[in-house]
Amino acid sequence: MKKTKRQFIKGTNWALAGLMGLLGFTDCSNDSPVDMYGTPWSRYHIKGTVVNKITGEPVKDIEVKIAIPASIASYFPEELKNSWKTATDKEGAFKLSNTPESYLTEEIPIVVSDIDGAENGLYQSDTIYTDYKGAIKTEEGKGWYNGEFTKTIQIELEERKTDE
Repeated sequence: MKKTKRQFIKGTNWALAGLMGLLGFTDCSNDSPVDMYGTPWSRYHIKGTVVNKITGEPVKDIEVKIAIPASIASYFPEELKNSWKTATDKEGAFKLSNTPESYLTEEIPIVVSDIDGAENGLYQSDTIYTDYKGAIKTEEGKGWYNGEFTKTIQIELEERKTDE
C-alpha cells in the first residue's frame, strides 16, 4: 500500500512538472521580460514639392497620387487610398500620408497630373518612382511601433507643348 501511494505521488509530481513546463509556468517573477506578439510596423509619409523643370518655380494644382495596382487595390480601405492622393498648394508643396510600406513594392510609383488645365500653364503628366531610403524619422516609436518616417522628394515637370 505504501509503495503504491509513493508511486502515485511520484507520478503525479512528474505529470504536474511536465504540464507546468509545457504551459510555461516556470518563471512567475516580475523581473522577466514581457513577451510581445506581432509584427514591427511604422508609418510612412511622402512629402515634397512640384516645380517647373526649366524655371524651378513651384507649380500649384498638380495632382500627386500613388498608383495602386488593380490586383491589390481592393485590400485597402477607401479612406486610406484617399490619403494617397492630394494636390499641390500655391508653393507647389504636397504630402501623402500613411503611404504603403515597401513590402508591396520596392519602389512606389507616384503619378503627377495637371488638374487645373491652362490656368497655371499646361504640364505633362509623369510617373516617378521613389522608395523610403533616406527617409527621416519624424516620430519615435515604442514596442512594436518603430515610429514615423517621412521621405522628402522634388518632382520636376516639363511644360506641355500645344499645337496652336
